This record gives sequence, C-alpha cells and structure tokens, in this order.
Amino acid sequence: MTKHRFLFPIILMALVGCGSQESAENTQVNAINFSYTIDTVRVDAGDDFVHLGNQQPRFALSSDKKLLYNFDLNTSKLEIIDLDRLTLKEAITIEKDGPTGIGFNYWSVFNVSNQGDLFLGEGKYIQRLNAEQDQLTKYFFHSDSLKVDTLSKDEKINLQGEVSADGKFYFGTYGKQGDWDSETGLAIVNLQTKELQKIPLKIYEEIKQFNLYLQAANGNITSAAEEQVYVMRNGNQLLISSSAINELYLYNLEKGTTEKKTFHSSLTPDSKKADYKNHIESRDEFSSLQLEKMKDVNFGMFLFDDHNNTYWRYTVQLDRISENQPIFNSYLTIFDKDFNQIHEEKMDYPISLSYSFFKDGSLYSYINLEDELSFIRIKPTYE
Repeated sequence: MTKHRFLFPIILMALVGCGSQESAENTQVNAINFSYTIDTVRVDAGDDFVHLGNQQPRFALSSDKKLLYNFDLNTSKLEIIDLDRLTLKEAITIEKDGPTGIGFNYWSVFNVSNQGDLFLGEGKYIQRLNAEQDQLTKYFFHSDSLKVDTLSKDEKINLQGEVSADGKFYFGTYGKQGDWDSETGLAIVNLQTKELQKIPLKIYEEIKQFNLYLQAANGNITSAAEEQVYVMRNGNQLLISSSAINELYLYNLEKGTTEKKTFHSSLTPDSKKADYKNHIESRDEFSSLQLEKMKDVNFGMFLFDDHNNTYWRYTVQLDRISENQPIFNSYLTIFDKDFNQIHEEKMDYPISLSYSFFKDGSLYSYINLEDELSFIRIKPTYE
C-alpha cells in the first residue's frame, strides 16, 4: 500500500537551519478569469510499446521535464520517453542477476538522476546503479550508520519516498517500527555523508483520526484504508498536504522553519468526516465504512506550474453510483505563488488523481488508452 507521493523536480542546494515555527492563515484574494483547452496525446512507441502493466506504472520525470522514465518490473526494462516529441526514445534492459544485478524485488522507490543513475528502494535499503551499469551501491538506513539526528531503537525510515535529481539526498518518512499509521515526520538523508535530518510534522497526527483498520482477534491489523500524505519540493520549500484536510504545511529547507496554511472551499467540505471508530473487528462493518470513506471528499496533491507561477490542486467527491460504478464530481483549485487562493471551479470532465505534472505551461495527466501510454493535456489561460 502506497501512502505517500513525492515529487522533487528541482535539485536541492542546501540543508541548513534549525528549529521551527508554525503559523496559520486563510489566504483568499480576488478571483481571476480562467479558461483552458484540453486534448489527449499518445506516446508513439514505433514498432515497440511502453509496458504499462495492470496497475499504474512507476514513472520518474527528469528535472528539465524533457524525459519520462518508466520501469517495467516484469521485463526489467527502463523505458525512456521523449516528452518533447512524445516518442519512445530508448528501452534499456537492466540486469537482475550478477554482481550489479538489481534483484527481483518490487521497488517502492524509483528515480533516475540527472547523471543517469538508477535508484531503486524497498523495505531494507536503496540501491544505486550507475548509468554504465557497472557499479551498484546499496544504502542501508540503520541507527548506527546515520549522523546528526539519530533514530531511536523503535524508529525506522520508511522507504516509500524519492531521491533528489542530483542523486545526493533521499526524502522519506520516519516513524515507529512495526506500526500502521506510524509516521511522525519527514526524514532527509544525505546519501554521501549519511547525515539524517528529522522533521516532525503535526499533519501525521492530524490524519490518524481518518484512518480505518480491520483488526483480528489477536490484535493484528489485517487490512487498512489510510489517508495519503503528499510531499512536493519546489526550490527551497517542501509542500506537505494530505488527502483528508484542506490545508498545507510549508517547510523551508534553508531556514528549517515550518508554516501552516489553511484554506476554505466554497464547493466542498474542508475536511473528511471522522465520526467512526478507527479499529474494526467485523469485516462487514469494515467494508461498509470503506464505502462511506469513498463517498467523502478527497484532496489531491499540489502541482506547480513553473510557466505561470501557480499551484494547482484537484479534489474529487462521490456524486452517485451508476450501474455499480462510482461517478465523481471533480474540482480544481488554483493558488498563486504565495498560496493565495485565486480560483476554484467544478470541472466538466472527470479528473484522475494519478500521475500528473506540468510541462511548458500545460498539465499532463497519465491515462492508459487501449494499453498505450497517453496523457490528458490541459493548457490554461489566465486573465
């Protein structure tokens, strides 16, 4: 189960500062006139094809947004898509066996650095395969191997994050070992110096009231429906938000300070409901509460449009069930560069909260069209 989505398109320049401060504000300014055009584009794979599989692929975007990488676990191919030409540029076979083989695990971390190094991570370690595929390095995050901030005996770093585009930093979360909803905050590790920076954040405690767990008679958790925490880096800031609450935490990487911003929507609730117990022993009751959670509001992650200096965030909420299929209402909220809310509207087309990114002022959102890699592309106009 993936609980965190990370998007780090810009190289981190510094990690200094200490301490934190929090402030809350509801930022609203005069609305703007906003319109957009929409189209759908497909990636031309020529005589080959991009392996999409049965689930959403593992994508990695280059920092200049010219290349999109897709790693297919079954064939062990690293597929490189040219986003300017919308073509499959190259498919590289990655060895699984041998001294530089990556193994056969499912990798929760997948990144490609600006130097072409492939980073893959799972529950125990992150490994880096250089572009020439002749050097494999493994990074273990044990308490006795990390400096500056330390992990206690019952803490761990969760490997469901991202490696920065320069290949120097790992961004993940940390929390108590063996527990569901154990996250306490963000963990930033300098892969070269093994220095750890822990950033406690209240958002992880706030969302626990919305999580749902199926608990066996012996106390073990057998299934869960948990809220997501999204992390996006833009310049020297980390943007941390959740699927449950209409708010945003800003962490300044240079100053080491935290700022909280709260928002208000005139179209959706500002929070999910939390009027149920979190640990359920009945499977039928658990399934019923899962359905109720699906009906509730669901906030997407913040996306930065570097062409227009705006942030977008999509929100969905169940409208109705038609022929046993859920039909969702979709909403778009736009913020300026200072996170003032400048536009909000109900969209007249369904929105997917899957993999999305801005390129050249247009939003690209991944879709699978007849097993071909495609994107819904939205080009905005602001007045």
